[in-house]
Amino acid sequence: MKAIYFILTLILAAGCTSNNEYAINGTIEGETSEEWIYLVKFMEEDPSVDSTRIINGQFSFKGIAEFPEVYGIHYHPSRLVGICPIFLEPSKLEVTIDNENWEMGSTISGGPINNQYAELMNTRMNNYLSEIIEINRKLSTATDEEKEVLRSRVNLLSEQDFSFTKNFIKSNPESPISIFLLSYYFFEFPSEELEALLNSFSKEIKNTSIYKSIFEAHEIQVELSNRTPAYEYADSLKPIDVNFKEHSVVETLAKLNPNKNLYVDIWGTWCKPCREELPHSKRLRKRLSDEVTFIYVCVKSKEEEWIELVVEEELKGQHFLINNELVDKLLAELNIQVQGIPHYLIIDKKGKLVNSNAPKPSSEEIEKILKSL
Repeated sequence: MKAIYFILTLILAAGCTSNNEYAINGTIEGETSEEWIYLVKFMEEDPSVDSTRIINGQFSFKGIAEFPEVYGIHYHPSRLVGICPIFLEPSKLEVTIDNENWEMGSTISGGPINNQYAELMNTRMNNYLSEIIEINRKLSTATDEEKEVLRSRVNLLSEQDFSFTKNFIKSNPESPISIFLLSYYFFEFPSEELEALLNSFSKEIKNTSIYKSIFEAHEIQVELSNRTPAYEYADSLKPIDVNFKEHSVVETLAKLNPNKNLYVDIWGTWCKPCREELPHSKRLRKRLSDEVTFIYVCVKSKEEEWIELVVEEELKGQHFLINNELVDKLLAELNIQVQGIPHYLIIDKKGKLVNSNAPKPSSEEIEKILKSL
């Protein structure tokens, strides 16, 4: 009797397992010298990672998906951007990787969620994104007058794309697609609207790594809504009394440092390229400490991690942790498209923003530019 019960248990377990199984069969377009490809859970603090060998341009993954969360496929497990996103749903999934454009050029089919996401992205691409990409290509050779017209068109298309995406998210609070899309756009929502949206998601969505990450980021913004932590670091941290509400961000920084040339580093504790530049920034500051004041404006970061990193790295200079509202205010002042961070600014002794897209600390030309001030 016990043997029969044991066999029945195995059969039931196998039946339950098969209902949640996924199988990924992948093809890489073009030649590759890489031997391994990785499957990494998206926006998880200590991400789950699976890996497999690439054999003659082919690869495969198999596993169990309790809930269809988003993973990223790429050669490098630590890659955060330029990945091929995939929903691990219980289906046989066919993946074709575009080596030139992992995120937008790769295709996934075989499961209802991945198929719906592909259809949604095709709609966005046809109606908004393709034209935005094409305009951004033209901007590099356009005249100042043409740039103004092109940027106005990009802003309109971006607003339309956001409205379309927001409507999908609000209408589908039980869809894994919605929380994935929100991970790109949550900083565009006012705090109260985002909070209401987060509360509307299903219990399953609230258990995903993406939801938890967005919720944590939202809590940080709520905490920073009425204050701006600011310190000057020399041998120790000394609080700075600052108010960004009366003037522009650039003007406020200039008024805090009258008759000083400023090199402003916009960064985040979570941003790997930002942190890779910090040692170069320290060396640059040592060579220019008498001529330039170094200012670090941190965004979308936890206050404790921010303070800990400043002290650990001995980043001498002025430090500000600003909320999303101030980020938007600064971007409006710059009047340029900031593609990401790190991003650098130069403000001269007169308080004028002389370079809204300055070279990074590791570049060869930045020291010469700063000395010329």
